[in-house]
Amino acid sequence: ILTAAHPKKFLTLSKYLAYCGYKESSWQEGKGKYNRIAKSLAWQMTKSLIMHKDPKFYPLYLQIKKDITNRHPDYPKGRLNGMSMNRVSTFLLKELYKRFAY
Repeated sequence: ILTAAHPKKFLTLSKYLAYCGYKESSWQEGKGKYNRIAKSLAWQMTKSLIMHKDPKFYPLYLQIKKDITNRHPDYPKGRLNGMSMNRVSTFLLKELYKRFAY
């Protein structure tokens, strides 16, 4: 992910998240595009963290999934999982930005 979108190339966390496809901004309003490779890499990293029950991100995933399920009980399980994975991916990208941008 650092080769597709290195945090040092972005002045703000908001721009980094938008470039990686995890925050709406002018990137998705037709003024620019997000990096599909960075988005899919972040998703795959999150999926791997969840599958291996990472001690930091797995409990966060379970809590987010529980909160989303309580808010939207009528959504199918696949959609709840996808929404939870996207949120955890955002937290993962924020962690990468904190570690490598400075």
